[in-house]
Amino acid sequence: MLLTLNLVRDCRGTLQRQICAQISNAILAGRLPPGTELPPSRVLAGQYGISRNTVMQAYQRLAAEGYVETERSARTLVSENLPEECLSAHRLTSAKGRKLGPPGQKTQVNFRGQRPVVPDTGPQRARIDFWPGRPNPNLFPMHLVRRLARIERMSTAGQDLTEYGDAFGMRELREAIALHLETARGILASEGQIVITSGIQEALNIVSRLFVDRGTQVLVENPCYRSAALVFESYGAKLIPLDVDEHGARLDALGQACAPLAYVTPSHQFPTGATMSLDRRLKLLEWAHTSGAYLVEDDYDSDYRFTGAPLTAVAGLDSGRNVIYLGTFSKSIGAGIRTGFMVLPPQLIEPARTIKTLLNFGHPWLEQHVLADFLKTRAYQRHLRRIRRAYREVRDTLLQELTNAFGNVDLWGVESGMHIMWRLPWNFPNVHDFVEGTARHGVRIHSLESGGAHDMGSAYAQDSVLLGYASLSREDIRTAVRAMINALDYLAAGSLPRARFFSGEKQQAARA
Repeated sequence: MLLTLNLVRDCRGTLQRQICAQISNAILAGRLPPGTELPPSRVLAGQYGISRNTVMQAYQRLAAEGYVETERSARTLVSENLPEECLSAHRLTSAKGRKLGPPGQKTQVNFRGQRPVVPDTGPQRARIDFWPGRPNPNLFPMHLVRRLARIERMSTAGQDLTEYGDAFGMRELREAIALHLETARGILASEGQIVITSGIQEALNIVSRLFVDRGTQVLVENPCYRSAALVFESYGAKLIPLDVDEHGARLDALGQACAPLAYVTPSHQFPTGATMSLDRRLKLLEWAHTSGAYLVEDDYDSDYRFTGAPLTAVAGLDSGRNVIYLGTFSKSIGAGIRTGFMVLPPQLIEPARTIKTLLNFGHPWLEQHVLADFLKTRAYQRHLRRIRRAYREVRDTLLQELTNAFGNVDLWGVESGMHIMWRLPWNFPNVHDFVEGTARHGVRIHSLESGGAHDMGSAYAQDSVLLGYASLSREDIRTAVRAMINALDYLAAGSLPRARFFSGEKQQAARA
């Protein structure tokens, strides 16, 4: 038979693809019924003046997809059972017309928990948003990620992409992380102690499944990272607060608690930004050692230190048996890759492996592969140096603009991290009014609540705002501070005129 095709040689699609598409469309439309014999490849090639190999390859592709079958006589026939029939379900209507009794009461959901605050990414998001911990998208190493994802190893990655890997993650990536932690955080750990996770959230769930049951006491900083608090509470934990001052979590409550876990963010406390003193780090370790409890050290943005050398991580001071260390690439690269890690004491490796396997059998291979090469080639170190310098410049602009506009401001966490906490002067409006007033001028700043913190009655919730600056430009910062000034003027217009700002000493005296 003759087969009518419309082949265009200067079309974007190759001739082989055009032949496949037009024949399969004709089959699905019924113009080529099942059992119809297609022209021999030599005949069709001669009919359209094209290479016989092109036609043969098109027929082979149609056969592989199930549209045609090739008989021993070399005839090519339209298949009796088309692939679409295996891919499309027929809607059953057997229940139509049946009389059903009254519905029974559905089984109650056992889960009890709340969703954490997530950053606004919708079309209504403010152009300038001080959400804490958001990296600058303009500094994402896109060109490098593209190159690493296209390297030659991808051509032989079939088995890695089709088989289950180690539930703890790719060995090469874990080895690269172990080397990075030894250099940057003073942590000595083998790759066997490292678990690749879907961010710190999955790590917190693994920790909770290891230790938390209904009524279990968990020590947490006050205020603390809300997502961590909500994870612990969802497993039934009773949270015991460790109040935070300028030296990090205070340890007064350690003696009164009977807790298997203490969750801390010692390098850059969230949300206050305080750095825990060495003395308190050592006391925490001593408590964990003597009580048999574990410290959960969340080192979420420790890659950014702007003043002096960072203190060694608590896990780096440990003997290796008392600290569960959590890290993430969400702050240094981007949350979209959903990759974090945890470092486990040796005695927790096997139960954690079982939990990780029950959760998801491991992390996606491609992201791990790209990250492993990123770390091994030292490109990650160059990336960190670049963004650390950029974030420091933005931070410096923020500190200068706030000082110029408001005098001697009380800022916490300026030495490191991606956000600061500003304790507002006594004569400012309340935090809620200041946040809302600034939002009316197109800039979103955050209270502790809206910025992702969990507070159990600290003073900071009443007088502090969070300013995450990493994702903003220096011009954004200047625009934002002008918006804050305008918001204060707007709020003052409806009440008593704003008093002149006191000096820092008077502010502290008034607050005390």
